[in-house]
Amino acid sequence: MTDKTLNRRTFLSAAAATTAVHAHPLLALSPDVQAGAEAFLKNWVAGWNHRDAHALASLHTDDAITINRYGTLIRGRASSEEALAFLLGPKGPFGDTIFPPMQIVALREIVPGVAIVQTSWNAPVLGPDGKTVPGQVNQMVLSFTLLKRGADWKTTQIDGHNVEHMELPYSSPEQKK
Repeated sequence: MTDKTLNRRTFLSAAAATTAVHAHPLLALSPDVQAGAEAFLKNWVAGWNHRDAHALASLHTDDAITINRYGTLIRGRASSEEALAFLLGPKGPFGDTIFPPMQIVALREIVPGVAIVQTSWNAPVLGPDGKTVPGQVNQMVLSFTLLKRGADWKTTQIDGHNVEHMELPYSSPEQKK
């Protein structure tokens, strides 16, 4: 009889070693990662501000997953385009809203051609009626997992959430505002 615990430990140890070889959490940015992330974000904001759901969807991989700040899960480029068309359309909550540029908070290349970028973005507050509240914004963090596809970077996963301010010893200065 084989000891399943020993086999599981052996497998997990081998998997961890293999992952360590490929993950390189401290891998230096390749020359085009910074420029690629900045171009991606510039195109993202331009798509929002031009209310161009198709342009935004073209920044997604076919199998992209988005979880927005309200916890809605959207699977795939086609579903993202459909959701974005509503959000940015004349009956959607952001149909008449201009968003400011995003600011990069952190950027890290996980392996060549795969990067994680966290951004700071101010998004209008949505009221209970699903419409924006004039003059009010939520400070947000949007995290994008970017994949290099040819000369372009595309998002394969997006996580958006609102920032809650707190006063803890490890809080960043932005959180204490």
